[in-house]
Amino acid sequence: MTHHSFPPDLVALHMSWMRTYRALAHAQPGRSAGLRRELVQLQARLLDHPYWSGRPSSPTTGWAVLREQVREDTALTAGKRAG
Repeated sequence: MTHHSFPPDLVALHMSWMRTYRALAHAQPGRSAGLRRELVQLQARLLDHPYWSGRPSSPTTGWAVLREQVREDTALTAGKRAG
């Protein structure tokens, strides 16, 4: 497994995006519009993050790698807490 090193603020921003996405999936009626706006704002911040400038691949390609790393890190952290 290759472990990529992303800036902590980018990882935190992506984790916020994931939390907002999950909240939107389970939103009560009347709360989804605000969550959709927040999700769009977070996505714009993710794609505009300085980390992506000067990279040979597009932000969306890197985002897939970032998403996988965050999932792995989250699973590893959850495993440590459970064990």
